[in-house]
Amino acid sequence: MAGLGVLKGIYLGILGFPDFVPKAALWPAKGLFLLPLLFWLLALYCCLCVMMIKAHSINLHSPESIRQICESTLKEKQKSLLCAFVMLALGLIIAIFLIIFRLQTEDS
Repeated sequence: MAGLGVLKGIYLGILGFPDFVPKAALWPAKGLFLLPLLFWLLALYCCLCVMMIKAHSINLHSPESIRQICESTLKEKQKSLLCAFVMLALGLIIAIFLIIFRLQTEDS
């Protein structure tokens, strides 16, 4: 989660440079520069889902029930972590692509 925050800060800093986002571009093209931030917000949400505690009613006299609850909770958290990783990677790939594309169009 800290890495996501640092990554968003760096990317927002890059977007803050004057004329990094082309002023002549249409709104949909300008919106593409916000796409990585949306992916990173989704990744942050998935990370927060892992951190959230859910209350379960546990029957202390049934070890099998406790094991099933623990297994299902761990599987759910693992899916959320995988989702967070995928969203982080997609946002990073899109951000790198947009930065390279912008630098190449600037040279032309």
